[in-house]
Amino acid sequence: MFRLVLMLLTVTAVLPSHAQLSDLHYLPPLKQKGDGFAQQLIYLSTPNTTAFTVNVYKGTSTTVLTTLTVSKSSP
Repeated sequence: MFRLVLMLLTVTAVLPSHAQLSDLHYLPPLKQKGDGFAQQLIYLSTPNTTAFTVNVYKGTSTTVLTTLTVSKSSP
């Protein structure tokens, strides 16, 4: 009986939990010897149907390297 009550409490505590999408993400540094990032890709996707811009920076630089537009229809 105790196990059943404990299992029901655990299940009901976990069910109402929700995931959170954030608007700020940091990717770990990419390193590759030789010709730079020739064989590495980063895939950005979103559930948003409205397009938004993503600024790409190199290292700790505050200068934008490039700007991308991402939406649900064009990841």
